[in-house]
Amino acid sequence: MRVLIVSSYLPERCGIAKYAWQLAEHLRRQGHVVNVLAPPGSMSDFCEPLKGKLGPLKVLKYAFFYDKVLLNFHESFFYQSGVLNRAFTHLSFALLFLLARNLEVICHEYPKLEGRGLLGWLDRKVLKLIWSLAPRVVFHTERELSGFSKLFGVPRERLGLRRHGESFMRFAAAGKLEARRKLSLSPSDFILLCIGFIQPHKGFDRVVKAFKKVKSSRVKLYIVGSIRLFTREYIEYLRELRRLASECSGVHLVYRYISDEEFDLWIASSDVVVLPYREIWSSGVLERAKLYGKPVIASDVGGVADQLSSSDYLFKSDEELEELLQELAELADEALSRREDRDSTV
Repeated sequence: MRVLIVSSYLPERCGIAKYAWQLAEHLRRQGHVVNVLAPPGSMSDFCEPLKGKLGPLKVLKYAFFYDKVLLNFHESFFYQSGVLNRAFTHLSFALLFLLARNLEVICHEYPKLEGRGLLGWLDRKVLKLIWSLAPRVVFHTERELSGFSKLFGVPRERLGLRRHGESFMRFAAAGKLEARRKLSLSPSDFILLCIGFIQPHKGFDRVVKAFKKVKSSRVKLYIVGSIRLFTREYIEYLRELRRLASECSGVHLVYRYISDEEFDLWIASSDVVVLPYREIWSSGVLERAKLYGKPVIASDVGGVADQLSSSDYLFKSDEELEELLQELAELADEALSRREDRDSTV
């Protein structure tokens, strides 16, 4: 099968670009012929300016030469500010959905129907009409699919599920001890890990505040990542996170952009991955944790609960997070003490 993927793409530093690259490699391994259409500057087969006005219509130049077109949708990748820009992009998507019937939209975040006044009312009506024309829309979780179907009135038979980590691959072969050796981490600590781009909605500050109340010298919290967008809000958030981390013993903030291999080494080195998100639809970090068999503590937002298994923990409030971390620290202390006793008798 000939497949065209439309997406942000490498070297863009974002989760969807990395998702699209892994999806392309996954489909190629299955024997499909895969090409990628992405914005200018991308390491893709074709480059087109897809954002703003009639940008999405450029997909039609390529769509008819493929059996399937997979379009990774996030509003920020296709829409620009301004009423006229938005109106033209609405028209572009309506025509694309009508004409490219081999199109499947992988919806990473569907539009919010939040506009106020007459223009907001009209925008909501137009969005519902546009998405009713989409041949097929797939989501990563049942919660997202159900929410979209209810909000936009699209029948479920035109919707589908594609597990977020379905095409993910490992970038590090190391086990926990080997990963810790490579990262110069203690082999005996119990490590909690927050990893990814540092942004307010990721909620890393919530973990630091909860960790302050953990009574254990052997449990460590590592926050690893960097800022993706250098806005005043994000820079101020980083400063506040650094301040909180410096005031809490056992918290280590590792600020840098990390490679795919190092990202996975950090996950492999951890005991538990913590995802304290304030807002998210589904989590790629959670899926990477699952690649390495790591339990996850996650907040109950978006469709994250649908991604968890019986070995994971879900919390609904900061108080619940504090309780979980303390219980986990007590269990970790007991386990480490038993190990030390066992080692001392050998």
